[in-house]
Amino acid sequence: MSLRLLLTNVTLAGRTGTEIVTRDLAQGLHSRGHDVAVYSPSLGPIARELEAGGVRVLSRIEDAGQPDIVQGHHVLETIEALAGFARARGVFVCHDRYGAHSIPPAGWPAVQRFVAVDENCLERLRDDWGISGTQTRVILNAVDTARFKARSLLPAKPRRALVFSTGES
Repeated sequence: MSLRLLLTNVTLAGRTGTEIVTRDLAQGLHSRGHDVAVYSPSLGPIARELEAGGVRVLSRIEDAGQPDIVQGHHVLETIEALAGFARARGVFVCHDRYGAHSIPPAGWPAVQRFVAVDENCLERLRDDWGISGTQTRVILNAVDTARFKARSLLPAKPRRALVFSTGES
């Protein structure tokens, strides 16, 4: 069964974590035969990569067409998509414990699930915003194993070390 999916992200103009995740997810869903569009008000290199791979990229939400599912990565873009497509169901992914853009749209009934990318983000959803455990899931960020191959084992005894420090005690 093919789904009409709309992914939202605050930007596709750089190479932040959510941009890479959005790109990889959109390309993966598209390669499996789903109708995928990605909405962001700010377009750039990641948007061009998506378009080159056959994924529709939009800077105006009204150009999306009615999706079955909206997957939002940032609050304003998620709300914009859900407000524009009242029949769509939503999934919100929290990528950041403290960022304002990762505040969950907790009052939107269309959001069926809230996904945290780690335990810290899960605490934000549950503890900070009171979202019930039945509505939350942890799905760790994935790795494209076709792009990133496993390396050989590290030696038992390191030859070099690198230390990072702010200089504060």
